[in-house]
Amino acid sequence: MELAVHLEVGPPQVLRVAGPLDITTAHVFAAEVSAASRGGTHPVVLDLRGVDVLGSAGVSELFMAREEHTDHGHRLRILASSGSLAAKVLDLVGLEYEPQ
Repeated sequence: MELAVHLEVGPPQVLRVAGPLDITTAHVFAAEVSAASRGGTHPVVLDLRGVDVLGSAGVSELFMAREEHTDHGHRLRILASSGSLAAKVLDLVGLEYEPQ
């Protein structure tokens, strides 16, 4: 399965992500987040409810996206389905998200 990323123009801008977010797809995800948020200068909501694999490379990119947003005075909002694998990984690494 491939990573699918879809930007819903808002406000807020929502980047919906589905599929595996791991070593094979993290670079695609990072490029999409950077483009959608213009390097963190515009806030974006990351909707990870469709993510079925969240590996360490994906987690690393999430932390970098959060740092970019913070550097520009924005809060990175992350959505994850309650009890999902993505939510469990986010809990494990201490990355704040909004359970859906």
